[in-house]
Amino acid sequence: MENVAFDFQKLLSSDEPLTFLAGAGISVDPPSCLPSARGIMSDIIRFCCPKDAADDLLSEPLISRIKYEYILGLFRDSGDNDLKIMDYFAQAEHPNALHKFLAGRIRKGNIVMTTNFDFLIEYALGLGDKNARAVITKGDFQKFTDPVELTRKDMNVLYKLHGSQKNVFTGEDTAESVITTLDAFAKEKEENVFALPHYERETFLRACKGRTLVVMGYSGGDVFDIIPALMHTKDLKRVVWVEHTAAPGGNITSSDITASNVQQDSALDRLLQQLNRGTGVEVTKVRGNTSHMCGGQTHKPHDERIGERIEPPLEWIIAHFERVSDGLKEHLAARIYANYGVPNKALTHYQLSYDRYKEIDNDPGMANQLGNMGLIYMDTGEPQKAREGFEKCLRLSKQIHYKTGIDFATEQIRRLDGL
Repeated sequence: MENVAFDFQKLLSSDEPLTFLAGAGISVDPPSCLPSARGIMSDIIRFCCPKDAADDLLSEPLISRIKYEYILGLFRDSGDNDLKIMDYFAQAEHPNALHKFLAGRIRKGNIVMTTNFDFLIEYALGLGDKNARAVITKGDFQKFTDPVELTRKDMNVLYKLHGSQKNVFTGEDTAESVITTLDAFAKEKEENVFALPHYERETFLRACKGRTLVVMGYSGGDVFDIIPALMHTKDLKRVVWVEHTAAPGGNITSSDITASNVQQDSALDRLLQQLNRGTGVEVTKVRGNTSHMCGGQTHKPHDERIGERIEPPLEWIIAHFERVSDGLKEHLAARIYANYGVPNKALTHYQLSYDRYKEIDNDPGMANQLGNMGLIYMDTGEPQKAREGFEKCLRLSKQIHYKTGIDFATEQIRRLDGL
């Protein structure tokens, strides 16, 4: 991979039709001051898991494989049924230079899509903008199917690919869109590709057809549902991936990523090489300070809003949620290990969860962990041990008249008998 003379500023100032995809990284700079996706994910793991497991899960290379939305879904399953965690994102009310930049691109007729849960691009557009729309729900995507046509009608549309708690332009409660996203992640094992829903994928492909896609605010490991969608489009003109560096100033480097490049050491470069190989589309990585390149400014020390930091996620979570029980902490750690292909550690923590529940005479909790250990043995190709786990789960569930456990274990044993 060699540096190339690619003029990113010239691209932005041209009349070329552009499509932008923005991730959580765009909301880090002041005055927005939201943590990165990894920062939020790390604090949720520290809150939900025992310390030893959290330290291990947050170490490389495992942390790079864990998906942000999967952890949000796990947090919901730990007791946040009403998705109160989304209130954390709603605290940010001051758009930064990047949000204003993207709002400006929308007004200029470019297409902007985001996977963010905050409302900062909407705020930058202005809640009083009568032409502004947020496309969030399945119904929205089915109604606003052609992004290019909408730009010709002078509509200022933002596409929120992972949903949103509400539509700030209309006041509509759209929490179901977030639930749909988290449910989809919960059903996917790491080795299976999570894809955008078909109604979003069609809109996404239309937004990219014949255009340059500019990607910003992503580390590379957090676009696992976007890359498969890109793999299905042969009409994309070019991908320009903005890799953020923290240093302020105008030092910008560009490089072409091609399938013929030598093997890349960077996970991001490997991802981009895979994209080039799969589509044949020109892929250029631009490295520099994103706010400087796009927002046209850097934040000066005397900016008073720099001090208006949002409370760190862990502190906010501790203040707004009840403590997770020891048994549930072990269970949640086990689920993460199981989902990301570490069965031996999943077994260890399911057993520890069983032990914690046994200490407090929580029979349903014990039955659940026996069943979960059976599932791990199924995954590791040990059907006899799996059967033993399911049978123990069934016996205990019958003793306590625990219907959920009875139904689960009976079904698993039936499946084993059919092998």
